[in-house]
Amino acid sequence: MNQLILCTLLLLALVELARACPAGCQCHDPKTILCAARRGQTVPRGLPPSTLSLYVFENGITTLSEDSFAGLPALQLLDLSQNKITSIERNIFQPLTELVNLDLSFNQLQEITNETFHGLRLLERLYLQRNRIQHIHAAAFDTLENLLELKLQSNQLRAVPPLDLPNLLLLDISWNKIPTIAPGAFHAVSIESLKIAGLGLTSLNEELFQVQNNLHELDVSDNLLERVPAVLRRLGSLTRLSLAGNARISQLPAEDFQSLHNLQELDISNLNINTIPRDFSGFFPRLRAMTAAGNPFNCICQMSWLPEGPGVTRRQRPPAAFLRR
Repeated sequence: MNQLILCTLLLLALVELARACPAGCQCHDPKTILCAARRGQTVPRGLPPSTLSLYVFENGITTLSEDSFAGLPALQLLDLSQNKITSIERNIFQPLTELVNLDLSFNQLQEITNETFHGLRLLERLYLQRNRIQHIHAAAFDTLENLLELKLQSNQLRAVPPLDLPNLLLLDISWNKIPTIAPGAFHAVSIESLKIAGLGLTSLNEELFQVQNNLHELDVSDNLLERVPAVLRRLGSLTRLSLAGNARISQLPAEDFQSLHNLQELDISNLNINTIPRDFSGFFPRLRAMTAAGNPFNCICQMSWLPEGPGVTRRQRPPAAFLRR
């Protein structure tokens, strides 16, 4: 009898949940609503106020109104990626005081104002990659003091936006149009992962990382660097480094790598080096993987040590990954 009552109550709950689910959405979990590939230019209406996660990616949404997220006080995750949003007016996200994750990637945003993210004080992850952002207001991120991750890659930025974010751990501004980065541009003192690939950089100022003592990952791949950045001498905490795709680098000066004792992964593929010094691997006692494909190596006897270096399997001849042109 008790089992019958329990089944009945469960059935009624499922029926009620189905009634509350907006058209074109799936609400199998009462606190997670999936509206993927739902064709509509606005955010679905009638969402349950208990919703914690809302996925409305690839919907064709073009605009957001002030009441788009009204009545969702508990929302923690909002995925608006792969839509056609061109701008965000003030107070759009203000009702979402509990929001932790916001994904606006793959839209058509052109500007971030000082009121775009007003009210999102608990936000930890903000994804803005693959938009058309050209301008970010100097105070756009001022209230996001809990932000941990910020992704801005593949936009049209011409300068590093102001980033006074004390808890930021990951920043990706790759594939923008920022050919120079001035010292002090990164005010995020706790940052662990910095990705600045494909910006058109020809050099890195030696004073660039003055306050970053916890930087573990640095990606400067696919730039126009003419030599290994001397600033690496200040980054003894690095565990991952990518210099790949800087085809103008033709030498690996030992003095630029001697401080990288904690390095575990190194990518020097697609440079213009024809040899690697014999004592090179000795700088990295913790190295687990090194990628060096796509270099014009001159495989003479002086490089016979290479298969014996850290992270390289011992073979009779250097692995193809190191020799492939």
